[in-house]
Amino acid sequence: MWKELCQFAPALGDWSEQSPPNNLFITIKDELAAEGSFILHFLSQMYMRGGHRVVLVSLSQSWTHYSTIARKLGVTGPALTSGQLSFIDGFSCPFVWSEAGVTPAPSATNPSPPTEQFSLDPSIGLKPLMQMISRAVQTRTQEKCLVLIDDLTALSLSVSPQEISDFVHYCSSLAQHPGTSVAVLWHADCVEEASNQYLRSIEHLADVRFEVMGLETGYSRDVHGQLLVTAVDGRRLTPSPAVRVRYKITEVGVKLFSHLETRT
Repeated sequence: MWKELCQFAPALGDWSEQSPPNNLFITIKDELAAEGSFILHFLSQMYMRGGHRVVLVSLSQSWTHYSTIARKLGVTGPALTSGQLSFIDGFSCPFVWSEAGVTPAPSATNPSPPTEQFSLDPSIGLKPLMQMISRAVQTRTQEKCLVLIDDLTALSLSVSPQEISDFVHYCSSLAQHPGTSVAVLWHADCVEEASNQYLRSIEHLADVRFEVMGLETGYSRDVHGQLLVTAVDGRRLTPSPAVRVRYKITEVGVKLFSHLETRT
C-alpha cells in the first residue's frame, strides 16, 4: 500500500519497512460510510515487519481482533509476543477503574504481548493513560517506535473536549521524541459537535492528515471509498496540495486507484 500511496502523494516521502515515518504526528479522520482503521493496520504492519516497535492503545477493539488482522497481513506470532509490540488495553473494561499495570491472563491459543490495562475514571482523567504510553515508549529508546491510538471518539463518552484536546497535544509532543511517530484516529460523525470542534481544531498539529470518506455516488463493490492525503512541508511548514485517491480493501491489502482531484 505505502509504495503506491507515496507515488500518488510524493509529499509523504518514501515510506517503507526499512524507512518508516519518523517524528511525525499523523491524524486519521473517517466516517460511518468509510471506516479508516485499515490505515492503522498497515502502519503497524510496516513497522512490525521492519523490526521496529509499536505501542498500540486499543480503546475500541480487543486483542483478538488486532492479532487476527496482523497475522493476515503477514506479522507472525513471535513478533507479536516478543516485546516488539506493547499493548495498552482500554477496551476490556473501559469504565471500571482498576490498578494500573494489570495484565489479563493470556490465552493459550492467542498469546498476548506485554499488556497494560487502562480503565477510564472520569474523576482522574487521562493522566494514567499518558503515563502508560510514556513508559511503553521509553522501554527501548534506541529503536524507532510508532504509537497508535485506535479511537479518540471512545474517550469523548466520559471526558471533556478540553481533556481530549490536551491528550492530543500530548500525543503531538510525543512525536517530537527521537525516532517516535504517533497516529490517532477518530470518527468525525460519531461525536457531539463540541468534541468534533476540538478534534477538527487539532488537525493543524498534524504533519500528515488522512481523511477517509465514502463515495459521493454511494456504495460500490469495486471501490470502497476515498482517501484524502495532506502532508505538511517540513521546510516551509505549510500543507502541500492534498491528494485524493480511491481505494478498495482486500483480504490482504489495499488497492489504490488514480486520484480524482487535488485541492489546496
